[in-house]
Amino acid sequence: MGATICSMNLIDEICDEQNLLRSWLHIRGVGEAQLPQKDVNRFESSVARNLASIAQRLRDGTWVPGPVSKLRIPKESGGHRTLGVPSIGDRIVERVIASVIDDAVDERLSPWCFAYRRGLSTTDAIAALYEARDDGCSAVVRTDIRDCFDSIPLQRLDEIVTTTIADAAVVRLIRAVLYRSAPDEAPAVGLVQGSPLSPVLCNLYLNLADQQLLRLGMQVVRYADDIAVPIADSNDAPRVLEAVRAAYADLGLLVSEPKTEVATFERGVHFLGATIGLREQTPQISMHAPLESTLYVATPGALLRRKGKRIRIERPDEKPMSVPFARTRQVVILGRVGLTTPFLQMAMQSQIEIVFISDRGNYFGRMDGLVSSDPFLRESQYKRMRDEAFCDSVSRAMIKAKILNQRRLLVHLTRRANRARLSATLQGQAEIVRRLAIAETRPEVMGCEGIAARLYFQAFGDMCGSDWNFHTRQRRPPPDPVNSMLSFGYSILFQEVVSACLAAGLDPYASFLHKPRVGRQGLALDLMEEFRPCVVDSTVMRIIRTKMLTPLDFVVEQGAKPSCRLGAPARKRFLEALEIRFITEFAHPYLGRRISWRQAIGTQAKLLAREVTNDKPNYRPVIWK
Repeated sequence: MGATICSMNLIDEICDEQNLLRSWLHIRGVGEAQLPQKDVNRFESSVARNLASIAQRLRDGTWVPGPVSKLRIPKESGGHRTLGVPSIGDRIVERVIASVIDDAVDERLSPWCFAYRRGLSTTDAIAALYEARDDGCSAVVRTDIRDCFDSIPLQRLDEIVTTTIADAAVVRLIRAVLYRSAPDEAPAVGLVQGSPLSPVLCNLYLNLADQQLLRLGMQVVRYADDIAVPIADSNDAPRVLEAVRAAYADLGLLVSEPKTEVATFERGVHFLGATIGLREQTPQISMHAPLESTLYVATPGALLRRKGKRIRIERPDEKPMSVPFARTRQVVILGRVGLTTPFLQMAMQSQIEIVFISDRGNYFGRMDGLVSSDPFLRESQYKRMRDEAFCDSVSRAMIKAKILNQRRLLVHLTRRANRARLSATLQGQAEIVRRLAIAETRPEVMGCEGIAARLYFQAFGDMCGSDWNFHTRQRRPPPDPVNSMLSFGYSILFQEVVSACLAAGLDPYASFLHKPRVGRQGLALDLMEEFRPCVVDSTVMRIIRTKMLTPLDFVVEQGAKPSCRLGAPARKRFLEALEIRFITEFAHPYLGRRISWRQAIGTQAKLLAREVTNDKPNYRPVIWK
């Protein structure tokens, strides 16, 4: 994005002995084959002293990586690959450096870069080609980079590292690793294959070509140096291939001509061990199967009763249905729905939340049973609410995540957008992120958010198409179908976040980003910012792209201000689509595993609760990959 990441405490994280210990435990636990067992045993015999020595040398600036050992291993395609194996101590440090700078690097990467990223794998890369096929692409330009790691120019990479990481001490450590063989006679090119830091730096360097091709309207699906560019028409292949060659040539790299081809989905595209043809079924989206689910009741005149251990839903002119109390986590009431006293009593005893929302999406409130709470946590929360430094830090993190997640959604949909306008939007977002890094107060942060929102929704409107008549975000009342879906979806998301705050023991009224106000659950508004693009906006765009709804499915009421709302059948389909999104799994950036978006909301509330009581708080929001 071109923004320098403000990373004030990175060097402290690298010097932290607990982080060094975790790196050592990983190296010992996976039993990395390149490391001689006798060296592992020798290091382990004095591990505490060795780690303390490394930490001290890192702190006083005297740590210098040693030379690597050369190891030749056979390649699957024939021949051999030469690895450079760092010593155990150096490997520990390099793994910690890679872990610490990973966030700063990862947020710059294209959503179609899949290698060396937590939670992503070849399965995700292959799924991206299926998606491109289903979106109308007929062919793929396939290639890879010749001798990628060995050919990366170190001076150019050094410059990119310097503009990515603001901590000069960390940059010096990375530079020492880059030029480890002989600082005075440093090689001009080549990352050490075998260093834990090299894959992260390789991704950072190749991202320059990804972004250059993206500006030309091309989607580069990349796994390490294995490249696939989907195209709508195979006649465009020569132009696309020439652009790919030029993009990597600008980086001092060459594509492997023997491995370069134009493959069609009709004949089958070979990528990462899979063959994607026209007949192969698109892989199913990974979804979480919760033991408890959310029950939405939106039929006017419906009545909820208790029947033994089940919830009985009676609807006018329809057959009654029932669900177990034990399998229900929440009941969302939309509009005019009746509830009997026995039902309410059983719901409260079963710790089932009941949320009330109007058929237009206005949030009325909720009923809960006995909600457990930690008074000491809330005491800390109230103190943090008055801690300007804490509030400013959390505010910057949340709004930065929101902007990056908006950017990710726009980039993912770029082939359907006005590409020239999208490029300007992405540049504008990059500038806002730069301004956000130096914003000193919450009003300045919110000012950055407002500018970013205007840019984002302009591009979002371009993607919706002229039939939807969406130009800007308007809430009270929503005047068009897209605004109506956004407002309705945000209301559902809001009540999910309120539930997560309460479950984490937090007071949803004591906020850090939004100014606390009597009667406003500001903390829920804070926490939902990073999830708006990932959950609601993406659902709205999917509904539009798949024609699940059309503008004719909405009801427009004329008046001093025209008001638009979903019709009853449209509201049902919208809720179904949104619920699918809530239980869809994604790669959580810090947990290193896949969880659903609903689980992520709960996880982030718990992380925020932990930071409230932390002596050195550092809230890490969800940044969508």
